[in-house]
Amino acid sequence: MALILANRDVVLRSVDADWTAEDWAQLSHDDGNRYEIIDGVLYVSTAPSARHQRIIRMIVLACFAQIDARDLDITLWWPIGVFMPGAQPLQPDPLVIRKDDFGIVDERRVNGVPALVEKSYRPRTPSTTMRSSDRHMPAPEYRNTGSCAPKNEMR
Repeated sequence: MALILANRDVVLRSVDADWTAEDWAQLSHDDGNRYEIIDGVLYVSTAPSARHQRIIRMIVLACFAQIDARDLDITLWWPIGVFMPGAQPLQPDPLVIRKDDFGIVDERRVNGVPALVEKSYRPRTPSTTMRSSDRHMPAPEYRNTGSCAPKNEMR
């Protein structure tokens, strides 16, 4: 099935609520979509907008300047799956892995708890979905930036 809508963010959700990490791992993750499971429901969203990507770029650059450039830890960003104990799989925006914990990273995913997870929701993401996702976040530092930047913030 192909769904093409010009200039639209699309978020689809499964009808059933019994999706697992094993189901998530079997999905194709190289199609430009973001796949996340929240309370057993699979959410599939289109690639982030240019605005969203600019915001994330600013966060990644700030993390890189403060963390990676000083050789403290390592910044990664979407698309990479994150499997944390007691949480459901997600694809956060930037995340930071401690150098000592870099063994939790393999070719396609993070299998453990990052030092920092940043999740930026699109303006049309239902607030109940955001709150549900947030409560499953065991990372020591978690930031939900929401729609943090003003409309004319970046060029």
